[in-house]
Amino acid sequence: MKNSCIAIYIAVIIILAPSPVQAADWKVLQIGSEGHEVYALKLLLRNQNFDPGEINTAFDETTHEALVSFQVRNQLDPDGKAGTDTWKKLISTVSNAEHSGEINDAVLAVQYLLRNKYAFTALAEDGTFGIETKAAVLLFQYNYKLGTNGTNGMDGIVGAKTWSYMIHDSTKAKQSGWVICIELNEDRSTLGTLYAFDAEGKKNLEIPCLAQSMTMNPNWRDKYANTPLGCFKASVSRRSRNKAEFGIYKCIELDDTDVRAVTNGRDRILIHSGSNAYKHKTDYSLPVLYKGCRAQTISGLDQTHGCIRISGNDHAKLYFTLKDQAVGIVSISEI
Repeated sequence: MKNSCIAIYIAVIIILAPSPVQAADWKVLQIGSEGHEVYALKLLLRNQNFDPGEINTAFDETTHEALVSFQVRNQLDPDGKAGTDTWKKLISTVSNAEHSGEINDAVLAVQYLLRNKYAFTALAEDGTFGIETKAAVLLFQYNYKLGTNGTNGMDGIVGAKTWSYMIHDSTKAKQSGWVICIELNEDRSTLGTLYAFDAEGKKNLEIPCLAQSMTMNPNWRDKYANTPLGCFKASVSRRSRNKAEFGIYKCIELDDTDVRAVTNGRDRILIHSGSNAYKHKTDYSLPVLYKGCRAQTISGLDQTHGCIRISGNDHAKLYFTLKDQAVGIVSISEI
């Protein structure tokens, strides 16, 4: 009998215990609510051309009236509460592709939450989606484990899943890792730019890079050697590599299986410097834009097997910037 009572008591506790907050559990806001989410709500209402009154952290009568009007316009229950259905109608996809160069209140809401709720204090609140905002979004997605491999989840785009994590009562994750954002030209014979950000979203490095394949055989280059686009987990290499080819500092390895190189015995796509071991070859022409910095030593740039090539001096800066946290993200895109 005693054991039966204990079992019933435990069962009651299990039934009554609150279930953990899930990503889909959007925080419900109404008159009297206060906090960062209210500030974001007001910006999203204004983004939809509904006047929420003063943009602050207090949900007042003006906010209520604006929200009801929004709900009526969108065939929602006009209860004046921001719940799951209302949030899903209010949000919009926020990304560089959607808002390049424009000032937008949805972008401003993302920046406000990242800066004030999630402590990415280096991020400016200017309503424009630039490289700094993309890096902070990637770090947020990384910290909340919103991605697995490749472009699944960690993409620097604020869609419904990322919005839900930003809005609901999530426990603040520990900031960790780093982000390297690489912007390449569609014409890979011209220099691109590599940006490195720390775990708090502060930009520590902005350097030129090159991602054109060493070979001029277009069939081989297109099939095997072009540097892939996307978002990839990465790490500071633990392995010693050929210093003459890769330089004296550790390479950054893109360690997802879908970006493995298949030539020259190389099993990863890398970010590295290195000497021009192929300078005696004449079967390709060096692009004009970096003819003056051809790699005679590890301090120059040259073409490479589908990887990202940086100068030796910049490699040193990158290595010492990242080495204390070995794991992070690399995002590669074309502009």
